Amino acid sequence: MSSYDSIISSLNNQLHVEHMFLENESSMHNVPANSETHFKLVIVSDLFKDLSLVQRHKKVFESLGVTMDKIHALSMTTY
Repeated sequence: MSSYDSIISSLNNQLHVEHMFLENESSMHNVPANSETHFKLVIVSDLFKDLSLVQRHKKVFESLGVTMDKIHALSMTTY
């Protein structure tokens, strides 16, 4: 499974996602073609209600688990 698909699957399974936008921005960096190392995420979940920004980001990182080992950068906007 690609990193992109793994991120989508993990977040949908763990965070009760209402809306999600994930973009592979790897091509904007000095990496080999077709890399999956840099991502931009916009995500909306009821589980984020009453959580601080840091707590929301921790929830995302926890949900991704070992997938984070394959990613160099993940930019997040959480609602």
